[in-house]
Amino acid sequence: MSTTEFTKIHRESVNYPALTNDSFYILISDSIKVAQQQNFAPEHVIPVALAPIIENMTTLNGVLSKEVNYSDRSELDAQRDDDYAYLKVMLQSNAINRDAAKKNAAITLLSVFDTFDINLDRLSLDAQTAQLDRVIAAWATPENKAHFETLELTADVNRLEGSAGAFKNYNIERTKNGNKQSPKVRDLRKAIQGDFVMWLNVLEGLSNLNKDEACYNTLKGINKYIIEQDALLKAKATRKAEEVSN
Repeated sequence: MSTTEFTKIHRESVNYPALTNDSFYILISDSIKVAQQQNFAPEHVIPVALAPIIENMTTLNGVLSKEVNYSDRSELDAQRDDDYAYLKVMLQSNAINRDAAKKNAAITLLSVFDTFDINLDRLSLDAQTAQLDRVIAAWATPENKAHFETLELTADVNRLEGSAGAFKNYNIERTKNGNKQSPKVRDLRKAIQGDFVMWLNVLEGLSNLNKDEACYNTLKGINKYIIEQDALLKAKATRKAEEVSN
């Protein structure tokens, strides 16, 4: 016998795109757990409609786990500078190598530095990017690639190209505690959000029209999490507005 006192219930809402990756993932995960704690029959529309959401959430978790986390642009800059400094030191050490082939290869590659102002410590971040782009482009010629192969430094110059590219594209790098998203994460979140909102609408309809106790309790539990996230977003917006006004 049901002990639930039914009152009309509506699904709560939040600005899903404004949630960080971490907050979005936690909200949907907690909502799934609320539904799984109810006594739904396997063939019930709620667990059936929940299946694709769970599948996409599993994929999203895998993508977020594999993507590199950067707290801000400075970390990308530090990684790029480390790769650059290591490569420069290796070239300088090989410039005095007793092996003539390696010595000539290193001297040739180091000559690129005589063409550009590559003292990164004296340059702004954007100026560093422009100069490194020019150096990397010069090193990318077939002749210079052959020199890196001679020195067994191909993997290292490729690593520098990668970190330099990551720095330039840092705006699309994901950070769990930020709102920076790669295209794949963005697409997954959009799909999950669409399915999740429709699923909430079904919960609302079955709760109000069919007096379905499990649906009612599920939506009631999920609404608490949504209200909590909405309050956090509004508090964050308020703090930001106060900082601007001050």
